[in-house]
Amino acid sequence: MITLAQTNLSVHPLCLGAIAFKTNLYVYAISRTIITSLDVYFAHSGKFLDKADNYLSVRKAMRSGE
Repeated sequence: MITLAQTNLSVHPLCLGAIAFKTNLYVYAISRTIITSLDVYFAHSGKFLDKADNYLSVRKAMRSGE
């Protein structure tokens, strides 16, 4: 575990990217895989999920010079 600077928060050293979970959550077969993935991650002390969905818009803004 890693303690975040100037906080008492400890997070798993591996961040689990979860954007694909959001887009596929309502498809039953995939949602079972998502639940299993999260169960395994949490069972191994995972506490660090990246669920941001704005990376594409930031990338587009950077390309256009914004």
